[in-house]
Amino acid sequence: MKITISQKEFNKSLSNALKIVERSTTMPILKGIKLEVKDNRLYISATDLLISIESSISGLDDEYENGSLVVESANILLEIIKRLPDENIKLNTDLMNNLNVHCNYSDFTLNGLSSDEYPEWPEVDSNQSFQIEKDLLMDMISKTEFAISNDQARPVLTGALLEIDNNEIVLVSLDGYRLAVRKSKLDNFDKNISIIIPGKAIRKLLDILKTIKTDSENIEIKSSENHIVINMGETTMVSRLLDGHFLSYKDIIRNEYNTKVTIDKNDFKLALERASYIDREGHNSLIKLKIESDRLVIRSNSDTGDINEIILCEIEGEPIEIAFNTRYILDGVKVIDTEKINMYLIGDVHPCIINPENDPMYTYLILPVRLA
Repeated sequence: MKITISQKEFNKSLSNALKIVERSTTMPILKGIKLEVKDNRLYISATDLLISIESSISGLDDEYENGSLVVESANILLEIIKRLPDENIKLNTDLMNNLNVHCNYSDFTLNGLSSDEYPEWPEVDSNQSFQIEKDLLMDMISKTEFAISNDQARPVLTGALLEIDNNEIVLVSLDGYRLAVRKSKLDNFDKNISIIIPGKAIRKLLDILKTIKTDSENIEIKSSENHIVINMGETTMVSRLLDGHFLSYKDIIRNEYNTKVTIDKNDFKLALERASYIDREGHNSLIKLKIESDRLVIRSNSDTGDINEIILCEIEGEPIEIAFNTRYILDGVKVIDTEKINMYLIGDVHPCIINPENDPMYTYLILPVRLA
């Protein structure tokens, strides 16, 4: 194997691949990165058997040799590549599967393994393909991923539901305490899809989308019965899907309310953040809201201290006192983009629904904490 590539491109591709490398795996070969040269392109691959990622880089001269190996110490390779100058890098291997790296006056060698035992790239047969704008996909994930459950006793909730129906795409997450739903219109796709993407894949995808630049602003997504494929130009990610039936989230969201609050989003967010700092060491800090007479009173008590704040707002309906986990309500508020938000409440033991003002495409539902 031999090729000459850009240091900057190699660094970026290695960084993305290492996002899914599990250092604690019982399969030593999965701790490494597969490098393969084919037709003057370098392919960088990694997998943890749930998620696979592959990036490709064009060679910079015609002197290349096809071949492959697995670099055992992938994290060490990345740390070295990061610290090389922004110059061309020459990669080649010897008969012992060692990787030789040359850049300017720097040369180093890392041990490698034969790629024969490395898992094959997943083959996904699907005619269900659609495109979505990169920024929209990032926004949908950012507004929902934090509500994905980590409870392995309910495996189906450790993923996010992706649905497409009637030219509308929906991403849903639910952990038993809150529900996040982000919708958008999707043109030129007339099929229905309902799949559950593992939370790990969703979060890794968001990390990668933040780093890549594509020739097109659109991301291509394909799905089959067992896999999802996300094509991001020179980077492709494949993930297995979760089996099972997601909860009927539409039945959880009720349109009725006894109290509606319209409040400045930034004022509310900053007050919630201040309350969270009062109890920085607490895992389940509690915030109490008293809503009446066009004002919202925020109270929180902890061993560190107390907070008492008043935010002016518009109130429609009955006064109410209700309590929430501070972090849970803050998670939903801070991702909203509009200047004002609407809160809809029925009673102090019923879920609260939060929407951006005049934007029905995002819904955040949170359960209250019962007051003694």
